[in-house]
Amino acid sequence: MGSFNTFRGLADFTGPASKDSTLLYRLNLGYENAETFRDLMFDRNFVIAPSLTFVPSEKTRINFDLVYTDSKSRLDRGQPIFGSFDLNSTPQSLSLNTTNDYLNELTYNATISITHKVSDVLSVNASYLKTGYSEDLNEHRTSNSYGVDGNGAVINNLAGMNVQIRKRKRFIDNFSGYVNYTPTTGPVSHKIVAGYDFGSEKTPVGGSQMTASGYRNAANNGSIPTYVVANKSRYLLDAAGNPVPNVPHFNLNDPLSSQRMQDDSKLFFAQSVVAPAYYYLNSGYIQDQLKIGGLQVLLGVRYEYYTDFANYKTQTEAKANSHAWLPRLGAVYAINSNINFYGSYVEGYNPQTSATISNPNAGGPFDPLKSNMIEFGAKTSWLRDQLSITAAVYQIKQTGALYATPGVIDVLRQIGDEQSRGFEVDVVGKIMPNWNVIASYSYNRAKILESGTAGEVGIQKPNAPKNTANLWTRYNFIDGAAKGFGIALGINYVDKRNLNYDAKFSPEDQITLPSFMLLNAGLFYNIGKLQLQLNANNIGNKKHWVGGYDYLRLFPGQPENYMLTVGYSF
Repeated sequence: MGSFNTFRGLADFTGPASKDSTLLYRLNLGYENAETFRDLMFDRNFVIAPSLTFVPSEKTRINFDLVYTDSKSRLDRGQPIFGSFDLNSTPQSLSLNTTNDYLNELTYNATISITHKVSDVLSVNASYLKTGYSEDLNEHRTSNSYGVDGNGAVINNLAGMNVQIRKRKRFIDNFSGYVNYTPTTGPVSHKIVAGYDFGSEKTPVGGSQMTASGYRNAANNGSIPTYVVANKSRYLLDAAGNPVPNVPHFNLNDPLSSQRMQDDSKLFFAQSVVAPAYYYLNSGYIQDQLKIGGLQVLLGVRYEYYTDFANYKTQTEAKANSHAWLPRLGAVYAINSNINFYGSYVEGYNPQTSATISNPNAGGPFDPLKSNMIEFGAKTSWLRDQLSITAAVYQIKQTGALYATPGVIDVLRQIGDEQSRGFEVDVVGKIMPNWNVIASYSYNRAKILESGTAGEVGIQKPNAPKNTANLWTRYNFIDGAAKGFGIALGINYVDKRNLNYDAKFSPEDQITLPSFMLLNAGLFYNIGKLQLQLNANNIGNKKHWVGGYDYLRLFPGQPENYMLTVGYSF
């Protein structure tokens, strides 16, 4: 139980399901009923996750796992602010939703897998995963713009709105089969993995959406997507000469009136189809991890062949294919039992069709996202493994990332090259057997190198802080009157972050989210089979934002909150 009317119940049962223990079971159950600090937001979740394991012999193991989730909530599109660009012009709790809104989701993930040990050096593995997803959505959301008057001037206290009603389903199939072979050739030992993967995703016929947006026409029998001053006579105007929106603007000066239930039957909706989509992927790979003395080398390559059906389930349906060879290289060298140096190089490839990005209104077609990463680092362990330190430097390059389009709903834009360079340090240690410390720091210079928007080139990528740091320490009392009691303290620091670059505004008017440091703590008490835990987060109630897209879609972080957990094992 905790802040924001949070209640959560979890249960975990496991054990043998047969007398000879060849059949094992596990059952996880979860229920959550919670509000949030954001207006009108809530989560109602029920999860059931049974697992069965059949062990007919020492060499064979068969697993079945199911995770079924029934989720009810509202989509949170973020906090809007006034057109003054002042982050504090509205409360962080403010959302643009109404009481009508809902998001109902049903999801299942079913997996069956088998592992068979052929010999001491050879094993075979195979698994199949089936995922089903169903969405039922009704939401009032920002049109990513402010209302305008009859002369086209922005009215910065009126957020433009639209309504979306959508139903759709998705089905995903994945198969993975591979062999492990661990021979030794002279002084060299091998860990060879060779396998085949198949993946597919299908959005079946039946998905559809209704959208109400824009401004009402002069006859008040339809809507026009945008307001153009030169065509003022085409629009319905109010008594002040301002265009009448199809969906009433959200009044930031009077949010309670805008958040109440709306009569959407008076709106003009445009019907659209959530286009059926289907793609599948065939891939094969082989890699060998060789070890000779203190040196380990990983050599691998993966081939992916991607097939997408353009205009799926229509008369103009056509296959589109793409493929990629993806190398993977790595090495680890142990100088001694305490110090290891490593380096790696990997390449990535991600098709970005309407099916893969699960956004029917994204636009496109888009080129695949391509990437590569180089990393070098060291891992050390000291004081009989009481202290471990990991440090790394890296460079990541990618081409073809998708970004939100300022002022346009859902539509994405593709940019060119991006580059991230930085380093990370992680420290895990025990000051005493009952006193642990975990600390980390990372520096990330992530910038856009190529874009169709000139002012965007060279700036830090959206939502990518340059500096982050974390510290967590826990002390457990192991004797005396306080035995079983523990206390923990943590600090989390995140540097300032940019939002999406908007060419309509001058550089000084681009929003930058401020840096923040949060203080967290925990109290623990174990007595026999009973465990008590109290967590306090954001002590001091630091106002902060964890990300955002633009002036109408900011994502504030949680204020000070508490969670009490009671656990019992039997």
